[in-house]
Amino acid sequence: VLRRWLDGIDRSFVGLRGSPDQVAEIQRSFGLAPAVRQGSDSANYTVGHAAQVIAFTPDNQAHVVYPFGTRQADWDHDIPLLVQGRWSAQ
Repeated sequence: VLRRWLDGIDRSFVGLRGSPDQVAEIQRSFGLAPAVRQGSDSANYTVGHAAQVIAFTPDNQAHVVYPFGTRQADWDHDIPLLVQGRWSAQ
């Protein structure tokens, strides 16, 4: 499901997944509030989660946190610089 969703955005995007405990640990490591699942039906439930986008350089040496509401034009400018290793915080 995650792969299909990401492919609808861009086939080169990488999605990370894991057990609920693994996901919770990753969220904690980034200082994000934990995701909250509401509803017990395995087919019909909602998830409340952080809305930031975190973009990483290929070597994982730098990342940028975009808060909810960041415009796509900002990502369009920054992400190619991150990928090319030419990112500098401004």
